[in-house]
Amino acid sequence: MEERGSRWWKRLLVGAAVPVTAGALVVAGVVLAVTAPRPDSFGWFAYSPLQDGSQGPGNPMLVTGTMRLGYLLAVLGLVVAAFWAGLRIGRRPVRTAEQTGS
Repeated sequence: MEERGSRWWKRLLVGAAVPVTAGALVVAGVVLAVTAPRPDSFGWFAYSPLQDGSQGPGNPMLVTGTMRLGYLLAVLGLVVAAFWAGLRIGRRPVRTAEQTGS
C-alpha cells in the first residue's frame, strides 16, 4: 500500500512540471522578444540619389538575434504544451478490478 500511495506525488510533480516549464518558456520568450533592443530606424533623405548608386535601403536588420531567440523560446514552449496536452487527452483512465466487475 505504501508503494501505491507514494506514487501520487511523483505523478503530480511530473504532471505539473511539464506545463509549468512550457508556460515559463512561453513567458520568457515573449518577454525576451518584446524587450529586445530594436535596430536603429532608417529613413529616406530628400536628395537626388547618385546615378551609379543602388536604389535600395541596404540591408536593414528588422529582427535582431535576441528577438529570434525570444520567438524560438515561445514556440518551443507552445510545442511542449501541445505535446503535454495531447498526452493528457489521449491517456486512457486506469481501471480497477471493482470497475471491471472482476
